[in-house]
Amino acid sequence: MASPSWVAEIERYISGDAGGRQSGAMTRGSKPGHSIYRVPEYIKKMTNPNAYRPQLVSLGPFHHDDTALKPMEKHKCRAVANLVKRSGKPLLEFITAVEEIKMQLQDAYENLEDIWYQGTRFVEMMLKDGCFLLEMARVIELHGSVEDYEPDDSVFSKHGRLYLLSGIQSDVVLMENQLPLFLLRKLINVAYGQGFLSYHRLS
Repeated sequence: MASPSWVAEIERYISGDAGGRQSGAMTRGSKPGHSIYRVPEYIKKMTNPNAYRPQLVSLGPFHHDDTALKPMEKHKCRAVANLVKRSGKPLLEFITAVEEIKMQLQDAYENLEDIWYQGTRFVEMMLKDGCFLLEMARVIELHGSVEDYEPDDSVFSKHGRLYLLSGIQSDVVLMENQLPLFLLRKLINVAYGQGFLSYHRLS
């Protein structure tokens, strides 16, 4: 007796032969599924759609092309430059590190548009966004007293911390405005070494 089609379909999922990004998700060693999702449209329509959109900075691909957020892009470039200079490592080492996990990063996002699978734009965005977030974390940790930025820097200073931090923090927690944690770990390992995170967990 032939198995019903739905039974055969489930059997394929069990064996890991169902195809698609999340097939075989229960199999040890298989790729994880998405971890960063879009807010369902029906929820946005029921509430205030703007509540789910970042106001100052885009992180990740979902709101990257929002023209209202473009002014922060130049500050992301400054964040990359300062982090790279402070690390003493070449920029290429950071780029290579992101390229090594490019597929996992892409897989983290639900319904990623085709444009992000083409060329080097995705790696560029991940590097800039990741470095920006790490530099902002440093501003918070040092209470705005960061020696490699001007005291009146518009973002990475006590001034920026006072006027922009609350808005940036609000953007960082938005569901559609996230970066995979393993990206930040990768960048930290390049900048500060493999033992940096372990040391700071213990200190």
